[in-house]
Formats: sequence, structure tokens, C-alpha cells
Amino acid sequence: MTAHGCLVVADLGGYTRYLSGVELEHSADVLADLLQTVVGAFEPNFRVAKLEGDAVFVYDGGDADGAVLVDAVGGAYIAFMRRRRTVERLTTCTCDACRSIGDLGLKIVAHRGDYAVHEIAGRAELVGRDVILVHRLLKNEVERRTGIRDYVAYTDRATRELELDPEVLGWRRERETYDDLGEIAIHVDDLSARWQSESSAPRHLIPDSEGATVVWELPAPPPVVWEHLSHPEKAVRFMADAASQVSPGGARGRGTATHCVHGPHSYDLEVLDWIPYELQSMRFKTRGLTFLYNSIYEATPSGHTRLTARIAPIASRRAWLLFPLVRGRIRKEYEGWMRSLERLLAAEGRGSSPPEGPAEGATRPAGAQGASGG
Repeated sequence: MTAHGCLVVADLGGYTRYLSGVELEHSADVLADLLQTVVGAFEPNFRVAKLEGDAVFVYDGGDADGAVLVDAVGGAYIAFMRRRRTVERLTTCTCDACRSIGDLGLKIVAHRGDYAVHEIAGRAELVGRDVILVHRLLKNEVERRTGIRDYVAYTDRATRELELDPEVLGWRRERETYDDLGEIAIHVDDLSARWQSESSAPRHLIPDSEGATVVWELPAPPPVVWEHLSHPEKAVRFMADAASQVSPGGARGRGTATHCVHGPHSYDLEVLDWIPYELQSMRFKTRGLTFLYNSIYEATPSGHTRLTARIAPIASRRAWLLFPLVRGRIRKEYEGWMRSLERLLAAEGRGSSPPEGPAEGATRPAGAQGASGG
């Protein structure tokens, strides 16, 4: 039986060169650490088909849309770069393997097509022409032609089926030709440029001493919580009566606009910062006031998410004067949404339907001092 969905291979760039000049013992530990970091970013929304030495092959059953795929790719790359930087900074070893960690990069190929799952030697293996294609595309001329080392190459079929607009998103169109597959059109997103932009651009962060903060632990890893709070179809399951979203080019990021209706109130949000699985900063309007809203995601040792939500009025003196009057109502709304999300995630983790009404013994917010909505 065949299925249709996303097929994604994330490959460590510079792997062969790295292994040929360093000590095997330490290099194996470094590579395993970095590959596990990439797996952790993909795994909640995609299934791991196989670890292939220097690569991770993941897929889905057809339920991931373009926004989910682009966030997963961006989240994997950002997590990889942060982990690489952390290992570089913390290691005290002077061996070549540890000193050469910065030479490793990441390139990703994303396709959408058909596949079948076969049992081979007791293991599930994905087979099919599209499985061959996505792996063959790892051998390409992108770096030679463009000078871009770290990138994601989306096939033309993937962008069409997932309604992603490469031109609007600023992706570069390229073509690769193979004797057995013919000419394949791809769209290249420079991940290293994205990393430079995200790591150097000023963020719209609210200082700890300003506004109001609520911290809540949710029973799912950050990528899962991220999607529930970001995707309109998921938001209406626990938070919004209605939600709609407009994302230029089909991928969420700066400029994405969301309209949510919660009972008698509506919220209009605009994305200012979008760092997958780490940070969302949004400008939002409600009750005639404009606020800045931060959502900060942190993974806990238990595999849960520590979500820090922070809100502060923007600019106007009137907003700051009225903020104490509306803060309590916004806090009550937000805590209600978090309880509902907590129940929903717990039920999904058990493979059951979420219970009706307040959860018995629900996790209390840690250090709640206020709240935000959206």
C-alpha cells in the first residue's frame, strides 16, 4: 500500500572531509550529538525513517502543510547551529575532531511524493521512485553554482503541492539533471543567511522587569506546542472560536497576520520575530489597545515545554494607563487557554480524546504575574 507525503533528508555537510582528518572516537560522539539535535527538531511532526550515517531521513503521512514543513526545516537548522556553537564553546579538548566542529554544516532536501513501507530484515524501509529522488538530490551542484553551503532545496513538486511561493519567499530557482531521473526543478533557501539574520537582528523582547509574565509547563515538546499555538486549525481546538491566518508565500514568519475570535473579543496579530521552536514575538490589538506579546519555548529534561508568555503595552501612554484595568481579564483568558491546551496535549499523548471541563489536578502556572493572549 502506498502513501503520499513529505520526504526530507537532512545531511551533514563536510562530513567526509571532517572524518578524514580527525580522531574517530571524538568525531563519532560529535556527529551523534548533532544528528540527534536535528532528529529532535523534526521528530514531533515527522517520523524518522532512517539514520543514514551522516544524514537523517524523515517523512510524514501527508498531514504536514507548507508552514509546518518550513518551520521544521528552520527549527532543525537553528537547533543544529546552536548546538554546534555550544559544543564548540564548552569543549576543552584540543583534538582535531573537537577543534574542527565548526567545519560541519547542514544541507536539507525536501520533496513530496509517493512511497511504500516494506519490512526488510525486520526493519521498516521506505521504497519508491520519490524516495530515490530525494536522496539523489543530495548530490547536486548548488554549492558549486551559488556558493551557498548550508541550504534547503525544495522540489518544485513540493512547493506546488504545499502552496509555497518561492518567488515571494525569496528562494533561488535551480535545476539539477540526472541520467535516470531527468531534469528536476528545485528552489533553494539559504539557511546560513537565515541564521545570520535571526542571530544578529534585534528582537522584540519584553524585558523581565516590564509588562506581565506567566510561565506554564505543557506536556509535549516545543515543536508540538509551537504548532498548537501557531496553526489556526489547531488553535480552534482549545483556544479560539474562529481563527484565520495570512502568510506571504505560504510560510509563516515576519509579516504573518492572524485574526482570532474568542467569545466577544477579537485579536489581530502580526508576527515580528519568528524563530521556530524558540521564540514568537507579535504585535497584537484587542479592546482598542495595542500590545507586544512574546512566547518563549524551552525544552525541559522530561520532554515537556516550559512556555513563558510575556505582554506589555506598546508606546502609548493611554495603553500603559489602561493596562492594569485589562490585565486581570487577559490573564484569566490566557490561563483558561493553557488549561485547555494542557488537557488536549495530555489526551493526545495518551491517544484519546481530551476530557470535557477542567482537568483534575491540572498543572498550575509557575510564577504567574500576569498573562497574554493571542
